[in-house]
Amino acid sequence: MKCTMRDIADIEIGLVLSRKKAAGESAHNYQKLSLKSLGEDGALDSARNETYFAAEPLNGHFLTRENMVVIKLFTPLNPVVIQKGEEGFIIPSQMAGITVKKEVHPEYLQYFLSLEETNRYLLSRASGAVMRFISIKTLSELVLDIPPLKQQEQFCSLYRLHRRKKALTKELAALEDERIRAIFETIGRKGHLNGK
Repeated sequence: MKCTMRDIADIEIGLVLSRKKAAGESAHNYQKLSLKSLGEDGALDSARNETYFAAEPLNGHFLTRENMVVIKLFTPLNPVVIQKGEEGFIIPSQMAGITVKKEVHPEYLQYFLSLEETNRYLLSRASGAVMRFISIKTLSELVLDIPPLKQQEQFCSLYRLHRRKKALTKELAALEDERIRAIFETIGRKGHLNGK
């Protein structure tokens, strides 16, 4: 089924932080997503979040919710699906929160938004000279093809497995790098000592 993003989701721009910021520390402190919080691997890195003190309690639509897709409003979008335990983080105005309202799996939407073709299309319609900003209107008019939910779920199972394999491969490569570096340093020290 072909449809636009506005047909299947509510898209909300994040909070303009200066509007609600407290003059100093306040009782209303939150964790705010930073641009680095949205990982290229499609996972949220909450260790990259920053503390934000608000002048008043914040409205829920500026905060992350489970199964929401959060994206940057410039390419690469780095879409991330908010998981259980990742709720309540502030979404800043350089990002948007997308809540699917029809039979669309959030991870299916995440994959679609991470495609190079999608990023190219959105960038071609972006505005701004230095940083190419993608408007909510452009996002809401984005056309996508939605298969039946069962097919989406099958695809998402494969997609999760694929992402996990990529993450494990990356971890393994990092461990190998450390091992090689340690061997190099050991050989270098021995060579240096033998050279004396």
